[in-house]
Amino acid sequence: MKLSFILFIVLSGITILTTILLGAFVFEIFFNILEDNLKTSTEDLINSSLDAISHSMFERYNDMLILTNDEHPIMTSDNIINKLILLHTFEQSSKSYLAFSIYDNDGKKILDTRNVGINNTASSEEFFNTAIKGEIYFDKIPTYSTDLNQNTIRFSGPVYDQDKNIVGVLVANTSTLPINDILNRHFQKSQTEIISKDGIIIFSNYDKASLFTPSDYQIQKKQYSDNFFIFSGIQKGYLDYPSSEWVMLVKTSKDYLWRDMVNHQITFTLISTIIVVGIIVVSVWLSQIISRPLLNLKNTAMQIQNGNYVEIKKEGTDETKELASAFNVMSKSIKNYNKNLEDLHTVVDVAAEVSITDSDGKILHVNDKFCETSKYTHSELIGQNHRILKSEFHPPEFFKNMWDTITRGEIWSGEIKNKNKNGEYYWLKTVIMPFKDISGNIYQYMSIRTNITEQKRAQEQLNKALLNIKISELTIKEQLNEIKKIDKQKDEFSSMVSHELKSPLLPILGYCELLSDPESNKNLTEDQKEAISEITNSAEQLNKITHDVLDAQKLEMNRLSLNFTSFDVHILLDDLLKSYALIISEKNITLEIKDDLHYMINSDRIRLRQVFDNLIRNAIDFVPRNAGRIHIGAIDKNDHVVFYVKDNGIGISQEKQKELFRKFYQIDASYTRLHGGTGLGLVICKSLIEIMGGTIWVESTPDTGTTFYFMLSKNQRKS
Repeated sequence: MKLSFILFIVLSGITILTTILLGAFVFEIFFNILEDNLKTSTEDLINSSLDAISHSMFERYNDMLILTNDEHPIMTSDNIINKLILLHTFEQSSKSYLAFSIYDNDGKKILDTRNVGINNTASSEEFFNTAIKGEIYFDKIPTYSTDLNQNTIRFSGPVYDQDKNIVGVLVANTSTLPINDILNRHFQKSQTEIISKDGIIIFSNYDKASLFTPSDYQIQKKQYSDNFFIFSGIQKGYLDYPSSEWVMLVKTSKDYLWRDMVNHQITFTLISTIIVVGIIVVSVWLSQIISRPLLNLKNTAMQIQNGNYVEIKKEGTDETKELASAFNVMSKSIKNYNKNLEDLHTVVDVAAEVSITDSDGKILHVNDKFCETSKYTHSELIGQNHRILKSEFHPPEFFKNMWDTITRGEIWSGEIKNKNKNGEYYWLKTVIMPFKDISGNIYQYMSIRTNITEQKRAQEQLNKALLNIKISELTIKEQLNEIKKIDKQKDEFSSMVSHELKSPLLPILGYCELLSDPESNKNLTEDQKEAISEITNSAEQLNKITHDVLDAQKLEMNRLSLNFTSFDVHILLDDLLKSYALIISEKNITLEIKDDLHYMINSDRIRLRQVFDNLIRNAIDFVPRNAGRIHIGAIDKNDHVVFYVKDNGIGISQEKQKELFRKFYQIDASYTRLHGGTGLGLVICKSLIEIMGGTIWVESTPDTGTTFYFMLSKNQRKS
């Protein structure tokens, strides 16, 4: 017996035995991997199922948030038909909805989309008592509905009227079928239960009799751990939905899942044995056929290594032909890869400066771009260190940090200022990358640099501009502070002047009133009486201006106090009509007041009268003489009153309306000279209304008329 034959038998036996043992070992590993995959996939399926349940519950929860919003245009209305249409629309949008119901404040059902259980009461139910408080409720455990004859999960929330008062409760009965569908679809080969937070079985895909009975899934884990894989997961919240904290328990039989695995193991072993025997028999015959093409592959590989990308001849078996074909494809890929590297090298050479040094920093290679920027030739740079370009701009710590980084094998990037051969400075954005050999030791460094000198110059100019802006900002702030000081001095001066003017005015007005008395002026001529009347009017005008200035000053300094009292709006407006009766009669102006306003308001009557006086005087000044019409009134707005003064005067353009409430603003200087005024009246009106908690606005059309509105609360309080 030849030694070659003995070796063949021994090697064949070893090969077969090794293959069988290796196959068994590999299958065992594969077996364990499958077990781990089973656990992972089941746990993922549990999580995805719970997420799907939470998402479904969230959609119902979010629908309830939408329907019970206190600003919902349909649900807050009194239109029952529109509510039914809306609720039917929600039912049709999701198969989860079974029915919607609405209960009144007493817990009586007043509406149902299926028209069942009308007049049933739920005042003692948790879903009603929670929702009537303004909260969203949902069942933690499915509840049997006698109206629908099936288990449902209820969602409820408050129903508001248009005044945002809770007037009832909206209930959505949702089906449990979507959750059962998830269990049946995801766990067809497993026994699956969903257990409530209180330990009650609420869903099961295999034992319907166990529903709504207690369950301790921790005990079940111990009881079934030898025969089943036991998996569990806890439901989590989803966006606004806070979660019911259900637990999903999945039991998967080990025998059921592993039966097929054992059959695969036997089949795998048999096939492996047959294949090994066949390989041994065929290998002898193929050895000669294969060896020649393999030798050709070896020779071709050596040529490719030397840069000669030849194509290998396809010969031998189909396998060797395929190998030769694959080898030719690999040869072309290597050729294309090297071509791409050359192209990339060309692009980098054109776009950036490239240098290569050894581990000590001695320059081994530089490209043309490097020489162009540095003004050194290749021969002047090769063998030198990059210190030849040092500008002395950076401190020693800068380069120490760079070397510490790259000697650790890390990439360093930064900006470096260099000096070329001509003594000119330039900036480079630099990246230095270390290269390691197969032992992990650094043998060279490659540096790629981009010239950023122009960017640095632009940055310097930008920094200078920013500095100038900051200086300008400081100057502006100083000027603003100076303006504020001037405004303060102006306000103090206005206060002083107004006070000093008021002191002599009081005796002047007193003497004018005395001289106007018929008993006192009976010896005066008509010219003298007219002079006294003119003095009186001028003094009163000056007195009003003084009061306006003082009031404006107090309002601006927030020193004006209010005196709130309760009074009838009708009486206030009636007093206005009486006060202006003489002047409107003299000017032949119509003053009309809405006379059906009999309700009380709590406000500062004197300041409110002051607002009306300013607005009415303005209207009298600007309406046409002998054809002027002024309307005064108020509109009841529940807790507020909207007052208005409307005239048919010259009107105000849109452009001038924007400036109307600005201090000292005059619409038309010619009218000011004709009628007088300080430009403070409307400013005082606006400030008084605002400190009383109200708002004032104007609506006007040129050549048609103007209406001033201001709104106040009926029950004002001191702030």
